[in-house]
Amino acid sequence: MILSTMFNSVKFYVAPGNHGRMNAKKEDSLAHENIENFVVPFVRSKLQNYPNIHCYDNEIDPGIVVVNVDNQKIVFVHGDLDNMDNATKNMTKLLGYIPDIIVLGHRHFNAMTTSGNTKVIQSGSFVGTDEYALSRRLIGKAEQSPFVISKNYGLECIYNIKFD
Repeated sequence: MILSTMFNSVKFYVAPGNHGRMNAKKEDSLAHENIENFVVPFVRSKLQNYPNIHCYDNEIDPGIVVVNVDNQKIVFVHGDLDNMDNATKNMTKLLGYIPDIIVLGHRHFNAMTTSGNTKVIQSGSFVGTDEYALSRRLIGKAEQSPFVISKNYGLECIYNIKFD
């Protein structure tokens, strides 16, 4: 709600991943049985009286957000089914075009690489190391990697934000 006072338009998307699956055992879980699929309809209903907040459903797959920002084709995925090495190849085959930027999460640490003409950004976790990550020795501090897109330069900059 606060963002609606700071910007002309707020667009809200969710890229569900493995954290909200209905069955704790990955092998017994169906791909789209995910509690995170309820986030967009819930937020949409709660913020329906804010005319500049728009909540979007994912059109291609529940776990893939596709947006166009200043002529930059950007894809957001949770990252449990993709990684920095295969994301460009996977998304290009799936979408039928080469994305300019792909943003992943899942691995709990910030990173960036370039694959052909695609920038692949991996954004960290707001919580850092949770109990599951600790049990697998996937240690990391809370961090995020917001970025700026401009009409003239595309991906202009990325910030390496660390939280205490």
